[in-house]
Amino acid sequence: MTRARASLGPVAWVRSAQAEDVGALGRVMLRGFTDAPSAPYDHDELDEDAERLGRDLLRGARIDGHLLLLTEVGATAVALARVSPRDLVCSRHVAQVALCVAPEWRGRGIGGATLREAQRRGFGELRIERLEMRVASDDAASARLAEGHGYRRERVERGALMTGGTVKDIWFYVRDR
Repeated sequence: MTRARASLGPVAWVRSAQAEDVGALGRVMLRGFTDAPSAPYDHDELDEDAERLGRDLLRGARIDGHLLLLTEVGATAVALARVSPRDLVCSRHVAQVALCVAPEWRGRGIGGATLREAQRRGFGELRIERLEMRVASDDAASARLAEGHGYRRERVERGALMTGGTVKDIWFYVRDR
């Protein structure tokens, strides 16, 4: 578990998600991903059952070998991160990073604290050599977060995301160890 002070003062604890966190994981996902520009789906497409969504996240992480982190301020779950390793690609271990911050906690350094821990553990424990992050072209805050944590924009995937009937480009960010 890592303790990090977010920019506006709250102490955020970032730790591995556990079985007892299924409800918290689901609630953060429902609140955070559904209104984010980078969300790969519309709110209507999500299962409203937070417990089931959290169970699915945790089960998927265990089955696929993903690192699933939960960030808390006090007893409140405020963010999550998933580091999803892929197959060996060109002799390099590569992982996709997904980050979700509850709307009421955005802009307070929570995303940065969560991303720093995901990077630290991805590069360390998982021995990842390259982290990738996809950001919707209209999600300026996520782009600033990625760039502020050492990611560089590598390419644009034109029309790769559809949310709310709108087609969006995806910026593909990478960070090497």
